[in-house]
Amino acid sequence: MKKAGVIGIISAMILGALGGCGKKAQPVGDASEAKSGFATMETVDLEQNEVNKDIFKENDLTMINTWATWCSPCVGELPELEEVNKELLAEGKKVAVKGMVIESEGIIKPGLSDKERGKVEKVLKETGVTYQQLLVSEDLANTVLSSQSVFPTTYFVDKEGNLVGEPVTGSRDKDDWKKIIDEKLGELKSE
Repeated sequence: MKKAGVIGIISAMILGALGGCGKKAQPVGDASEAKSGFATMETVDLEQNEVNKDIFKENDLTMINTWATWCSPCVGELPELEEVNKELLAEGKKVAVKGMVIESEGIIKPGLSDKERGKVEKVLKETGVTYQQLLVSEDLANTVLSSQSVFPTTYFVDKEGNLVGEPVTGSRDKDDWKKIIDEKLGELKSE
């Protein structure tokens, strides 16, 4: 094997170990609009139920994890996020976990094709994920998601859908996510 090939394999392994996919999604909107967060969100979930910012009202904090089936770290952390969600519910914390599927490669676009939907449903079944999966709307693609270039990226929002701190890039295990959630809850209390 040539030296360049070995270096490429090692580089890919290091990137994978850091917990994020390096595929760059080309934004379609204005990154300056991303600060508005999810406060004006109107979209649908995987089952085609209408969803808007009202889903945030019942919780102090909502975690929105964007992921794709082609991103190994994304898929790898789905069972961890399922455990986090179940533990938060059992503990009575007012924190929700939501997924947001960004299945297309190369551009963040609204919705899913039938083929993409099939891949997503297969991954969710295999990983045992039951928490709500949201789809990208045109507005989200052009605002808050327009500057996303790493998968997975996780956003935290308050009761009104406003961003809480900076997004978290890369995958984490259950314990890391719980620490991050506690930090984000602390940020809300200090506001």
